[in-house]
Amino acid sequence: MQRTLTLRSGLSYSIGQFTFKKDTPLPIPDDRLLNRLLHTGLFEENPPLHYYYVRRKSCLPVSKNRLVRIDDDWIRVSSNPIRVTRYQWVKMEKSDQFEIISPIEVMDRFVIDGRTDFSLLVIRDMGAGDVIIATDVLYNLRLRYPEARIVYATSERYVDLVKNLDFISEVVPLGTSDPSEFDVSVNLCGWSERYPLCAKVHRSDIFGQAFAEPFPWIEHKVFLKLYSEEQNWFEEFNKSHNPSGKQIVCLQPYGSSGHRSLRAECINEVADWFTSQGYFVYIYGQSQWPNKFPDRCDIKVLWDTVSLRQIIALIANSDLLICPDSSGYHIAAAFRIPSIVVFTTIHEGVRVTYYPKCYPVRATELNCSPCWDRPCGLADSMNCVGKITGERLIDKCKEVISSGFADANHPEYVSPDWT
Repeated sequence: MQRTLTLRSGLSYSIGQFTFKKDTPLPIPDDRLLNRLLHTGLFEENPPLHYYYVRRKSCLPVSKNRLVRIDDDWIRVSSNPIRVTRYQWVKMEKSDQFEIISPIEVMDRFVIDGRTDFSLLVIRDMGAGDVIIATDVLYNLRLRYPEARIVYATSERYVDLVKNLDFISEVVPLGTSDPSEFDVSVNLCGWSERYPLCAKVHRSDIFGQAFAEPFPWIEHKVFLKLYSEEQNWFEEFNKSHNPSGKQIVCLQPYGSSGHRSLRAECINEVADWFTSQGYFVYIYGQSQWPNKFPDRCDIKVLWDTVSLRQIIALIANSDLLICPDSSGYHIAAAFRIPSIVVFTTIHEGVRVTYYPKCYPVRATELNCSPCWDRPCGLADSMNCVGKITGERLIDKCKEVISSGFADANHPEYVSPDWT
């Protein structure tokens, strides 16, 4: 997906072959250059394919001019909402005749007019976790608009992740649907990125704000669904490795970066403790440390041998998941499976608020935690995640299991001390 920047201030800015003009999006094909430009503070990234919904202010007299010229095009605006691009809105907002309305207001207007079967396109890519979190908003939209055609566009590799959810009319690969062909289109790409990482806003709420602020939440839930053949695969697979049918714990050592990945000795210590308590353990992930997690009694190590959908089947049928800050605990939340999650650079309060069966662990004794992914020696050397020892995780497991997996009391966000 092509990423674009807009100049925040000044009339123009040139670098290499690129010339920026104020309020005019410019595509940047080189991500490294784009990130360098963002760090100058002079630019902002635009959500691609993003539209605004605009109407003429109701306080204006009928005789007031309803046409606005944008370059060589004339746009007629009335009390009914129309869809414009960001560039068009920048031109229109210089006038005092128009106002932005939220997509929720647009869709409510369709319902009032009797068009309950309107079409809505929702776009979100990035990681598997974000694709799952967006199902929270989609579910609430379905509750509000039961007859609407809701299409979810995401990265091709994640289409299978969510395509069998009943409340989504269709899931399509990103770029295969034209937003202009839908009555309403909302692009969630860029909505979470527009906030500072340390903002006290849960990602579900950020996605909701793309539709309305505040979003009319009915119920917070994320969703995934197993196919029958995946459930059959799990039952056969588990029978061959866990024939006595012991309770299952899934362990995921790796996150998206070094300081979000658990140490091998920590995982092995936790795995051995669970087997001593009568559990069967699956360790899954990529083969970064192929020789550090040997198969042994009641422990099966799965390196690059199972697909994402099969991992989902493992988690959905487990009794507990232990993982770092990654997509794993979003998958567990979708199936209401308890999870113990290690957080290092991100505060758990803005990730697990709506997951009552998610139990966070963090190195609270470090003044720099959470550091919100700021580059530092601790993060680079993994000292922050190194504070989470096997003993510490085992103590958390004992606490959670002895509570009968009672709903977690999630901590409030506290600004980090960066002094």
